[in-house]
Amino acid sequence: MSQHEKKYHDAQYWDQRYINKPEQFDWYYTYADLIPQISFVLKPKQRFLCIGNGNSTFPIELYESSFEIKDIIATDISKTVIDYMLKQHKPREGLVFEYDDATNSVYDSNSFDVAFDKGCVDSLSTCGQDIIVQKFVDETHRVLKVGGYFLMVSFGLPYQRLHLFKQDKWDVGVRKLKETEYNEEDYFCYFCKKI
Repeated sequence: MSQHEKKYHDAQYWDQRYINKPEQFDWYYTYADLIPQISFVLKPKQRFLCIGNGNSTFPIELYESSFEIKDIIATDISKTVIDYMLKQHKPREGLVFEYDDATNSVYDSNSFDVAFDKGCVDSLSTCGQDIIVQKFVDETHRVLKVGGYFLMVSFGLPYQRLHLFKQDKWDVGVRKLKETEYNEEDYFCYFCKKI
């Protein structure tokens, strides 16, 4: 495990990273590449949580899309990147950037229709403490409404990720995502429905 990987679960690491590299960056997939693969889950008027959003424009593009999803909260553990996103993007009613620790979230139980993660579980997995990753998944389950979806984009193979989703709490499907011109690795989307 590299020095960077050991710190991927640490807010100070991410604060420093975003100070050094504040420009917009999308982990794994852009909105345009990913949306055709997850759109069947999206419905108008859903309450949408982007967990560990960083400086991705995914929530902005979703807000501006034809899906009519206008209640979006994009969170990150880095206060630095949240401040950056607030300065860079004009305020819009129903699109919020907020600090949140996804392993101990401030949001009410049963309050979101969709939770979305693109790399946060992967970052937490590198710390070598499965309990932290499980807390993240359990908190995501808590804030979702029954029937809501946790969409998790990950490089983790099914045998590395499915154990996180207890069968009495989740109905899980997995799709291997299509390669893109800049992304030739294997990535998966876990479609996790709260039961």
